[in-house]
Amino acid sequence: MEEKKKRRQEAYRPQFHYTAREYIINDPNGLVYYEGEYHLMHQYNVDNQIYWGHGVSRDLLHWKRLPPALAPDEIGQIWSGSAVVDWNNSSGLQEGEEKALVALFTYNEHVDVRQSQGLAYSCDRGRSWHKYKDNPVLIPEEGKGKDFRDPKVFWYAPLSCWIMALACFDRIAFYSSSNLIQWEFSGEFGQGEGSHGGVWECPDLFELPVEGEKERTKWVLTVSVNKGAPAGGTGMQYFVGEFNGKTFLNENPPEQVLWMDYGKDFYAGVTWNDIPKEDGRRLMIGWSDNWLYRDALPTFPFKGQLSFVRELSLRQTEERIRIYQQPVGELENGRILKSCKTKHMLKEEEKLPFRFFALDFSCKFETSDSKKGKVEIRLSSSEKEFVKIGYDFQKELLYVDRRYSGLNPHKEFLGAYEAPVRGCEGKIDLRILVDVSQIEVFAKEGEAVMTNLFFPENYDRGYEISVHADGASGVVAGYEAWEISISLADPL
Repeated sequence: MEEKKKRRQEAYRPQFHYTAREYIINDPNGLVYYEGEYHLMHQYNVDNQIYWGHGVSRDLLHWKRLPPALAPDEIGQIWSGSAVVDWNNSSGLQEGEEKALVALFTYNEHVDVRQSQGLAYSCDRGRSWHKYKDNPVLIPEEGKGKDFRDPKVFWYAPLSCWIMALACFDRIAFYSSSNLIQWEFSGEFGQGEGSHGGVWECPDLFELPVEGEKERTKWVLTVSVNKGAPAGGTGMQYFVGEFNGKTFLNENPPEQVLWMDYGKDFYAGVTWNDIPKEDGRRLMIGWSDNWLYRDALPTFPFKGQLSFVRELSLRQTEERIRIYQQPVGELENGRILKSCKTKHMLKEEEKLPFRFFALDFSCKFETSDSKKGKVEIRLSSSEKEFVKIGYDFQKELLYVDRRYSGLNPHKEFLGAYEAPVRGCEGKIDLRILVDVSQIEVFAKEGEAVMTNLFFPENYDRGYEISVHADGASGVVAGYEAWEISISLADPL
């Protein structure tokens, strides 16, 4: 009986989303690209000891798990942080011809639970890591409080220095350095800005071009908040504006909150450093979970999973400049077309004629009356277990309803969630990634995104998908369904 239970729980493991082989994972850390490899590190709780887990990939689809990169030591536990390639050996840590990969991370110290920043480096393409001999390299000032963590570091060319964005309770502090070892405070941002429903965590700061506007760029600051997200619990907000090398300047009203994801399960998203200029993309991955119920999820021997990798872009909208997100293009290399239907008058219900465990489903809908009704996709494991994903034309709302999706591992788990998607004028496009126990929905070319976990009791049968016109009139629809190859998970 116990072995059967384990097999059933293991079956919740995603096929193309990253998971650890066992134990608990959460925040992605140390994302850096070097010599053809994407390094993905993450918080890794092994018997209540916090490490950095580690995986590498050459295509963002197939991941090879490596031994943990960083382990707890006499100073403390290894909390979140980032990594860079020290191309010019500014730290003096390079040994031999390989460039040094340098990681900055938060120590949660053993003695008084002080949070400080440590440094580690690798001179063999990330296969082995060494702690800096004089750690920690940055400690909080007296009286600043205990929240002093999650350093995101990058090279800032205009001032020829390294910049660190650091989460400090209700704001982001900025530091600069010439060598990644000595750090000097330069400014802060956040008081009275955005959402303060919870403590600020896991910042990221990067520059992006505005699509379709030659040589125009904006800076984006992302911040995770551990309470107060639209779906409840943890979530991610972002700000658009300028960075002057010392602090961030928000171009939106301070009370306005922009959310990266309106689902219940997307947190601590950060982007890769050192993506080659000829590539030029800004790639993000997040933790698909919520601190409200992390430890209650019904999976074994692993607990926790990451989102699929997303490419971020900026677009000018009727409101202002906003982030758009799409699954990274490499996903197309792992798909098999299962069903395709061109524009046609949608019947009340259309069921696709196959079952699956992992799917990339794209659809477009047009209605003759944009003030009436809904279009809806239903993902079913049985007649009684299903998730509803739809768009309400009248209310201009995207929604995901997982109240009937299966197991309810925690009182905060089951629910229905909404995201505003306006200005559609009777047209909506959706892209839905389904992977055993995770659903990611991208609406209106990625203007709004919703990520949610689900745990059907009948997962072993696979899933069916159907398309519905729910009270909407004269709906014209078209869709493509691409199955994701199971073999993508083999290298894990």
